[in-house]
This record gives sequence, C-alpha cells and structure tokens, in this order.
Amino acid sequence: VRFSLGKGFRIPNVIVDNLYHLASAREITISDDINPEEALNFGANFSYCFYLFSREGTFNFDAYRTVFHNKLIVDIEEQSLLRFSNLEGEAYANSIQFDLLYELFDRLDLKAGYKINKSYATYSGSLELIPLKPQNRALLNLAYATDMDKWKIDLTANYIGESRIPEHTEININNSDPFTIFNTQITRKINEFDLYLGCENISDYTQEDPIINAENPFDDKFDASLIWAPVMGRMLYVGARYRLK
Repeated sequence: VRFSLGKGFRIPNVIVDNLYHLASAREITISDDINPEEALNFGANFSYCFYLFSREGTFNFDAYRTVFHNKLIVDIEEQSLLRFSNLEGEAYANSIQFDLLYELFDRLDLKAGYKINKSYATYSGSLELIPLKPQNRALLNLAYATDMDKWKIDLTANYIGESRIPEHTEININNSDPFTIFNTQITRKINEFDLYLGCENISDYTQEDPIINAENPFDDKFDASLIWAPVMGRMLYVGARYRLK
C-alpha cells in the first residue's frame, strides 16, 4: 500500500499544447497575464500479488485526486471562439484505475484494466466536464507465445467511453458514443529476424463527418478540431526487425 502527496507547477505552452484546436475558424483570444499552472495531487495505490490455480497474478488499484489552484483554461464552449485564460473558479480531476495481470495458461497472459476519469473545470462561471475527454477507458489484452518465442500472437481491445461535446449548431449531441478499437499482431522469430504482420482498428470504426462544414473551409462554422473517435479506418501493416549480436 502506498500513499502519495505532491504539489506541482507548470508553465503552459498556450499554442503548442493546443495546436489541434487551430484547425477551425474560431477567433482566438489569449489573456495577457497567463500564469503558471499549479496543482495539488494526492492519492493511494494498492498492489496485491496472488496465486490462483498455481498461477501467479497481480492486482493493482489506484485512486488519485488533483486539485488545481491555477490552470490554463482552453474554452471552446462557443463554436466561434477559442479563448485561453487563467482559471477563475474550481478545477479538479478524480481518477480511479484497476489493473489485473494473470497467466491464464502456459504462455498465455491476460492483462485487463479499467479507468474512471472525471475532470472538471470552470468555464465562464460554470463548472463543467472538460470537453472531448473520455470519462471511462478499458483495456483487455491477450498475449500468447510458443516455446522459445518462435511465434507471438497479441490481441488488444481498447474501450473508450463517452466524452462531453461542446455546443455547435452542426452537432446535435451532447455526449459522444462509446466505442471499442481492436488491434492484433502476429510475430514469427527466425534466428535474428522478427517478421510481423498486424492490423489496427480491425472493426474499421471511425467518427462520422469529423470535419464540420468541410465544404466551406472559410466559413465561421468550419471546425476540424472536435475529434473524439478515430478518423483513420482499418490499417494493415507488415514489417521486420533484425537484432545485432
């Protein structure tokens, strides 16, 4: 069992940290007196190693809270504006995470995790969830290796929960739909060579119409920054690695 308490400061890079927001027709305003971010973080971690059916496993639990005394507020609540300012009000984040690692069978490993992340900040006097930030995430990974690691097979599922979507006249939803992304890779070891074949986003899931008003890039409703799901579909890849002795 571990407990931690810490305080941190950070000087934000206003534009560099938020380049993706510039892919829009929003009018940008930056306060003249942007101060360093300041936050207090505290929480606990619990780790437990166990044996089940004569096989070793590890369980981890984390719970942390971050309270901001100052934070760079990136305000995209109005569709035509992008405002950067200091925090005026509350901002905090609560995070809980579970992890499980276990060997199901000989050379077949299971890794599973689930994370709940609630991040709030004050926008124009109203405390809201930070937009485009998933509130839940989950991971499930199965990895199998044959004797001497001649073959390796890996399958991963990533679950992304809903996130809050700022108001926009061209979007009629307040929260994004949750989705799952599947990835896999097969590796064959031949002496010093590793040959691998894989696929990302197996189900070919993408965000529908990610560029708002794409046909009018100079219109004030144009926006390519409200992205909450993949914009690239299924991708196959093949490659090789060589190990130097």
